[in-house]
Order: sequence, then structure tokens, then C-alpha cells
Amino acid sequence: MKFKSVVLEYFRLFSLKDYCSIEKLLSEDVALRDWNIHVSGKTKVINATKDIFDSVNTISVRPISFFSNSDYAYAVLILITINGGQGMEVIDVINLNVDGKIESINAFRIENI
Repeated sequence: MKFKSVVLEYFRLFSLKDYCSIEKLLSEDVALRDWNIHVSGKTKVINATKDIFDSVNTISVRPISFFSNSDYAYAVLILITINGGQGMEVIDVINLNVDGKIESINAFRIENI
């Protein structure tokens, strides 16, 4: 798990709402997709991230489990807590390039059947 520390840092910075530092972790052609957002390119991803931060008072991202099939791809079960409310489980699939920059983030909400 060569770049696990980059992924952990991303979650730490996300919890701090520090989009300026998050920007340094992203590749120029990064893509972000979740149940509401689908954007590509560093500027658009940072703008979408800022929009998320602006819409909440506090946000906490706590990694629970890491899964990896290579040094460059991670699936991470996380618990996201917004404004101190009930947590939501999400799986983030994060891919990095050979330089350790995040190339894509795909987030999937976990819903009970």
C-alpha cells in the first residue's frame, strides 16, 4: 500500500475543510464522482469540494477499512459525519498515478436493502 498515506491525508484535510491543501494532492486531470457530483479537472474538483465545505458547518471523515489490489488503487469504507449528526457510510474508490497524485475519486453511498 505504497500511497495509503496520501489517501489518509486526503481524508484528514477533507475533515479540516482545507481545500487549498487538498489541491496539492490532486493530479491536473482528476475526476470526482458521487451520487450528486460528476466533474473532471483540478479546478472543477476543487470548486465542487469548496461547495461541499460551504454547505456544512462541520464535516468529519473517518476511515474504517482499507482495501487495495495495487499500490495505486484503494477502496476505503469511511464514516462521514456532517454537522455532528448521524454518520453515513460511504465507500470511496481512489486511484492515484505513479507520482502519488489522486487521479479519481468515486464515492458510493451504502444503503441498506
